[in-house]
Amino acid sequence: MEIRFIQHKNWNAGQAITMLFVTVIMAVMSGALATMPEIAKERAIFHRERSAGLGVLPYILSKLHLALMLALYQSLVLLICMVLAVNIPQVNNILIGMYCSLFLASFGSMVLGLLVSTISPSQSVAPLLTIVVLVPQVVFGGGILPVNEFHTVGQAINQVMLTKYPFETLVSMTELGADVADDPCWQKTKQKNKTLSKVELAKCNCYEQEVFNKCEFPGIGKVKKTLSLNADLLKVRLLIQGIFDSYGDIFSVNVYESWLSMLKIIGGMTLILFLCQFIKG
Repeated sequence: MEIRFIQHKNWNAGQAITMLFVTVIMAVMSGALATMPEIAKERAIFHRERSAGLGVLPYILSKLHLALMLALYQSLVLLICMVLAVNIPQVNNILIGMYCSLFLASFGSMVLGLLVSTISPSQSVAPLLTIVVLVPQVVFGGGILPVNEFHTVGQAINQVMLTKYPFETLVSMTELGADVADDPCWQKTKQKNKTLSKVELAKCNCYEQEVFNKCEFPGIGKVKKTLSLNADLLKVRLLIQGIFDSYGDIFSVNVYESWLSMLKIIGGMTLILFLCQFIKG
């Protein structure tokens, strides 16, 4: 049987999700911290060059070009670390997809760092402002506290977090909960499942007794079997239910739509970056 990335039955689903979110956090934090001083430290030089005819657009583009190169390198390093840490089969272009998600997270955070550097009154204040904008990326990213547990305001903030979309695409691309997402029984309520026939239940690979043979959800392999099949099935359902209730919505997301959302956020920050630098310049 082919073992897909973090979908091995002996894995811990919660730890797998945490690992993916921490990887995204590392990309965002290191990216923002890398570009945070770039503009603030050159403010006096920029004003002098500005008086000599330097335009705001070429200056910002030069910083974005630097950020682009750094993001390409940083994303590769993070992906290599993941490859060395866990088994990632090279199927369905998963490595390319993961690299794209990490790149967008890295580049977006570097644009955020440049924006903080622009609005910062001095180079010494820039690190403090960077921490202020990075904390929400952790709190509202959806990896520590699931999105469905946020209040209305928290869910709105989640929509514009740089950590949200890379995290969700990584979870989806790794197929961590693909079997559960495709299982018809997990899309119905417990009451409706009780009314299903044996033929219909037989199609549910992650709900009935076939769960031990056909379901690849992480953690099932660690469930100790007893002489009672019903007791064993209850343990598995509780295991899956705990993760499904919190992160079931991101088991199967549209990766391309998530990438597009990331590009929109990056584009919006770039526009604000240019306007702020133009006003201050």
